[in-house]
Amino acid sequence: MTAIALNNDYILGRIKLDSFDIVVFDEAHRVVALGEELGQYRYSVHYKQLALSLTTSKKIVVLGLTIPETERTSETERHLAAVGVTSETARAPKTETYAVLLESNDAVKADLWFRAQMWRALNNLRKVLGKKIPWKISEARLIEILEEMELPEWRYKGYIAALRRYRDLYQARQDT
Repeated sequence: MTAIALNNDYILGRIKLDSFDIVVFDEAHRVVALGEELGQYRYSVHYKQLALSLTTSKKIVVLGLTIPETERTSETERHLAAVGVTSETARAPKTETYAVLLESNDAVKADLWFRAQMWRALNNLRKVLGKKIPWKISEARLIEILEEMELPEWRYKGYIAALRRYRDLYQARQDT
């Protein structure tokens, strides 16, 4: 199960943690994710705490499944004091994704305008955010990042304005 599924079932009283000898987490890298980078989301303290408390139990064996040999894998191993195990014989099934194209000239034009405006704001933010996604970054977190980079405070205003613009455009694009 994922840590979210475990947490939900635990809260709803469907399961008792002491009834397990082994717990297998899928998406184990999500337990340590900060949620600021593309494809990652922030687990709440409760999900993370529940998953991490299981790993410290002497009675329960915890296995975590994650994508092999990625930056996320090494981060997971480091934060969870985990040891990586891989199988040369296990192969994931091939999957295909299909998209249905719905076209409207006005919608396409509006979307292109939003993307162009968002790209401008994003281009300014990339200098300080790197791979982090602006719509997942709060202003407080942006200020922390700027402080960590030891940038002068007079430069904060421009980055905060770019973040606000990006987030406003992102929301307006979603609403549209």
